[in-house]
Amino acid sequence: MFFYVLYCSNNKYMTREEKAIHGLLYADGSYESFPVYYLSREWEYYPDALLTPEDDLDKYYFRYISIGEYGGMELGNSGRSPYGSGTYRLKIMLPAEQHTYGLYLPEIFSAYTLYLNEEKVCSQGNPDQTHYKDLIGNKEISFTASGTVHITIIATNYSHIYSGITYPPAFGTVTAIQKYLSTRLFISGITLAAIFLFSACSLFFFCRLKHKNALIFTILCGLFFVIS
Repeated sequence: MFFYVLYCSNNKYMTREEKAIHGLLYADGSYESFPVYYLSREWEYYPDALLTPEDDLDKYYFRYISIGEYGGMELGNSGRSPYGSGTYRLKIMLPAEQHTYGLYLPEIFSAYTLYLNEEKVCSQGNPDQTHYKDLIGNKEISFTASGTVHITIIATNYSHIYSGITYPPAFGTVTAIQKYLSTRLFISGITLAAIFLFSACSLFFFCRLKHKNALIFTILCGLFFVIS
């Protein structure tokens, strides 16, 4: 029941806002009523290529993929290496008036560079194959835009079990993104507090009753707390 509720209420692939179709997302409505758009579906993906907005993309093969559909760069082909490089592209149609928007990028494995239209906005590590350097972390950026925005992300991975964009980015107004991140932080805090309480109770029962299972549960809770 718990996981079914999570599937219905915390599933970025099932939310009600519009999803991208064939690499294009229409962000309709007034700026004040913008939801958080989870960019989870139908990105243009160019395998084995690091392409900047200056490149002629018509010369390269691409396919549409959903974020998280594949764990590695092999795209489900067991005969290929799960490591390598790839380019992700998504076009968002915004209202004609200029507004400030927020983009939240969860962990992208294991190095990437983000372009908005023609501008290089940020990097984590170095995705260049000859100077590869991994650096994993979350990133929140804000930018002013109107009309059409092209999001281009080039990613390389040679050091992690996952490759490329594994978790859907989030896009919306700055206020909506900050509210989303605050909610995530609040839920994570409650979860960690509960785990800490369970661990303390188990340790108490072990000290009083010398029950080995209580000690094992305490260790498991401690490991979960540290990893989280």
